Amino acid sequence: MQNLTFLVIYSFLATVLVVVFGIQNHKLKAPKDQKVDYTDVQQVEFGNAPSIGPEQAPIQIAVFSDFECPYCAGASKNLSRLLEKYPDQIRLAFKNYTLDFHPNAKLAARAALAAHVEGRFWEMEEKLMANGKQLSEEKILELATELGLERENFKQTMMAPHWEEVLMADLEQAMALGVKGTPTIFVNGVKVPGSYEGLTEAVDHFLADQVAKLSGE
Repeated sequence: MQNLTFLVIYSFLATVLVVVFGIQNHKLKAPKDQKVDYTDVQQVEFGNAPSIGPEQAPIQIAVFSDFECPYCAGASKNLSRLLEKYPDQIRLAFKNYTLDFHPNAKLAARAALAAHVEGRFWEMEEKLMANGKQLSEEKILELATELGLERENFKQTMMAPHWEEVLMADLEQAMALGVKGTPTIFVNGVKVPGSYEGLTEAVDHFLADQVAKLSGE
């Protein structure tokens, strides 16, 4: 009986220690903004990707994203705040990087592109990001209806086969740029963190650099 009691107590304490150290380990591994290498500049072509902001804006941002990725939803909010802060200085383009283990990511990407045809990409992007945990076909069609898009026409556009080529082109571009996860954000070709502070720091860096170059002329 004493041995049984000892085993129960031992098992309980072991479980507590695993939980405690697991939590601590999770905290240690929590993602943090890393130092940005502004000399590592990539050529990020926007092509026909949905974009917002002046075409010739001094700050050109491309985000590779997945609608079922919770971190992408957070980055989307940060980018919206950034556009509000620098309305005339930023052009933002959206690229799809659908992850295989997200079962509805491709369907959501198709929905966003179908909304883009109707000139409603960014409204749909916001709705899809906000509902990332429940993106069934029915839910997506419901979101389209909320935007005033005609359900059957939208569904037909969403299921059009040519979107596969668009998604594959985004994926191939991402791979060429060394994108390995979502969200991945490039500001003027430089990979930067997705936090609001990280994005703001990068934008301020490039704007200050532009001013310095103009002052030197």
